[in-house]
Amino acid sequence: MLSKVLALTLLTVTLHSPHAEADSGKSSKDTHIEMSPNKPWTDLPSSRSVRNKEEKYRPTWQKVLLFVPNRFLDLIDIVKADVGVGPAYGGVVRLTRYGQVGYRSMDPLSLRAGLFGRDWPVEMETDNEFGAGPLFHQSRDREVCHGELGAGVDLFLVGAYGGVCAEEVIDFLLGFVFLDVMQDDV
Repeated sequence: MLSKVLALTLLTVTLHSPHAEADSGKSSKDTHIEMSPNKPWTDLPSSRSVRNKEEKYRPTWQKVLLFVPNRFLDLIDIVKADVGVGPAYGGVVRLTRYGQVGYRSMDPLSLRAGLFGRDWPVEMETDNEFGAGPLFHQSRDREVCHGELGAGVDLFLVGAYGGVCAEEVIDFLLGFVFLDVMQDDV
């Protein structure tokens, strides 16, 4: 389908170019191609707008049936807590994603187990964290939400972290009136 559209577009541009008229000896009346009466293509919608339309038109009975599972998943998203073993040291304090301070070194890794939201309960953390405020280098292995409040410490062989995501608390509470601000409901 796309190749036909491209071929037709190329043909139209070629036939309407001034060089095509001079070369063929025909007037533009003879080479005119009829335009389609259909509306032209527009930008394709983003996945987020498609999801919003799906949720908007989701039947009420589906929302009611998924109410309990969605509140449970929203509850899981709130708490971030884990323990780790491995040669790691340092500490970090988080007062939102942009208010972090600390230094944590993974030499070479720390095996972590705990609550990571909807992710697997086990992960290998290999990336170091260091800095303060907006210049804080975040570990690529650890997902930190924008409003996270938490603290963690690693003492060479054992470590622990605990935190709470403020925006997930709001999402959980507003879910009781069928509002999904994080747009993560099933």
